[in-house]
Amino acid sequence: MIDPMIAMLFVMEFISLMLAVILVTAWHSFGRPRHALTWGAAFGIASFAWAGQIALTGGQAGNGLLDYGVRLLSMMMWSTMLIGFRQRRGLPSLGGLPLVVGAGALAALTIAAVQGSANVTSAIALLFAAAMMAMSASTMMFRADRGPAECAVITMLLAFAMLHFTAGTLAFAPPAAGDGGLALFRGLMMLTLPSAFTGTGLFVMFLLAADLAERMGRLAALDPLTGVLNRRGFEQAAARAIANARRQGQPLTVVVADIDRFKDINDRFGHAFGDRALCRFTDHIAGAIRSGDLLGRIGGEEFGLVLVDADASIAVEAIDRIRMALGQVEIDGASMPVRITASFGVTGTCGGDDTLPEMLARADQALYRSKISGRNRVTLSAPAAPQEERREWRDSHRVESSPVASW
Repeated sequence: MIDPMIAMLFVMEFISLMLAVILVTAWHSFGRPRHALTWGAAFGIASFAWAGQIALTGGQAGNGLLDYGVRLLSMMMWSTMLIGFRQRRGLPSLGGLPLVVGAGALAALTIAAVQGSANVTSAIALLFAAAMMAMSASTMMFRADRGPAECAVITMLLAFAMLHFTAGTLAFAPPAAGDGGLALFRGLMMLTLPSAFTGTGLFVMFLLAADLAERMGRLAALDPLTGVLNRRGFEQAAARAIANARRQGQPLTVVVADIDRFKDINDRFGHAFGDRALCRFTDHIAGAIRSGDLLGRIGGEEFGLVLVDADASIAVEAIDRIRMALGQVEIDGASMPVRITASFGVTGTCGGDDTLPEMLARADQALYRSKISGRNRVTLSAPAAPQEERREWRDSHRVESSPVASW
């Protein structure tokens, strides 16, 4: 009859190999995020640790060197998991406290192994795993924008860290506590190691899937040519910004910009050059606004901006500086460098119940007046122009220059 402990260890060996393969496959298929490959390596290391544990349980129980190797591999696995969590956050792989804890644990493990104290080596490995889990949770714990997936992983890591800490503490007790203490320790080990190991693997896969979903959501909100928000993404982000400004009682400015005579640029130099002009225009605007402001492409050559915590009368001056600097931007790709100009319409919040469509309409009317006044200028919103006159002007200047529909 197969020993239940041996059977469990073989199951854990299979799970570790399976998780390693899945995570490496996820790394290859999900855009090669470095942390996915690191996590795959962690479970690959774990497979060697489980193989060593099988050997220890199956007849090598007195082999101190093998026991030391198993504990060392376990520590390497959990430290590699921490590295993956830090890579996911863009932090240095190891440094500071993790490096100090790792060096201290390695030294303590080596001393205990030389002295032949199996209980101490087991305790050190378990306590080290608890510390690595807690540090992994801390990489996500203090993020203001953490999502449900991260909250679930934090809870799981902290719960398993507590289990490992308890098991590690009990590891010192068996020799002095008799068979009862030994049975309690082994029972907790049976509960802690398989559940923590398998749970960690499942939750990192869950985290990868959540990251992928978030990344796909971001891509769906971006214009493929310029890399800024598309109309849908801009409207969603702008609506949130307006609602937040309303709650905070802060001013907010909406700007609509349109590249002047863009149809002539396409007709004269070709659509490839027109696309290059759109990208250069976008880069110029994006480099001039603040990190908290919004920029989106809402039509063929038309762009929207949201300037948070900015009064419209002040924003006009900032936008006019951007407009003047645009005249110095050269676009290569023609027989000679070409410069472009743009017209802008600006509006601010007029009351506590402003909506994005209302503000876009006011800014668009101001843009219309910039166009009929000679282009290459900034206009603050004022009473609307006659709708029929405005519609005729827009129809005569509409172009289709890219996969983004004109507005």
